[in-house]
Amino acid sequence: MTFRHLDRAYILVDDDGEFYSVNFYQAWKGFMEIDLDVYRFQRKQLPILPLAPEHIVVGGIPVMREVFHLLGVQIPPNVDFPPSLIRDELLGRRFWNASLKEVRRYVRISEETPSQLPVFIKPKDSQKLFTGHWITCFADLIKTASVDPSTPLLVQDVVDFKSEWRVYVVKGKICRCCHYRGDPLMFPDGEVIQRMVTLYQESGEAPAAYGLDVGRVQDQTLLVEVNDGYALGNYGLSSIAYARLLTTRWNQVVGFE
Repeated sequence: MTFRHLDRAYILVDDDGEFYSVNFYQAWKGFMEIDLDVYRFQRKQLPILPLAPEHIVVGGIPVMREVFHLLGVQIPPNVDFPPSLIRDELLGRRFWNASLKEVRRYVRISEETPSQLPVFIKPKDSQKLFTGHWITCFADLIKTASVDPSTPLLVQDVVDFKSEWRVYVVKGKICRCCHYRGDPLMFPDGEVIQRMVTLYQESGEAPAAYGLDVGRVQDQTLLVEVNDGYALGNYGLSSIAYARLLTTRWNQVVGFE
């Protein structure tokens, strides 16, 4: 059973004791529904929290990375584009790694060649350093003015997704496909989604639980990105299903499975 290792759950709240978002509430509700002891904690309390593999913690990416560090377990790297899914027919765009300094140089030069812009940039390793955004001209880089120029970024051509969906995958099985942006009636191609999941699973790279974000561009279904399951937003899972997904990935990271 997914929950058999757990003794209790800790859910992150703000300074007023309120949940930061519906994600944290849904996790709290799911663990309550299985009669697990559930406690709220504030980030400032993390150093004194009785962390243990059997005490699952639910928080945002920075908090979870700190939790894994304190537990002495390996911190999962960002996923984004798994090597097994880097295929032209699945991505439909170029992507590359570059430092912020290199991106600034690229944008400055590309302003004279408009066909090279826009591009989309996001932090490669520190996902919450700044929000990923389009760059159409050099002025758009103002948002990153205070960021270290050596910071590694993931850069990609902009794709105008008309509809975006999150596919929840637990132990290689698709649990649910939830719409989260754009036209809710532009459905993704199920065969393409299943191919992505199969390729990812067969590569041996896939986490025990993750979100596969896909989007529709005209008649194509393309990969938006992959997000690890240890701090994954809930766009439509039931509370218990969401708690089960978080627990499945937690168990893998801390070494239970």
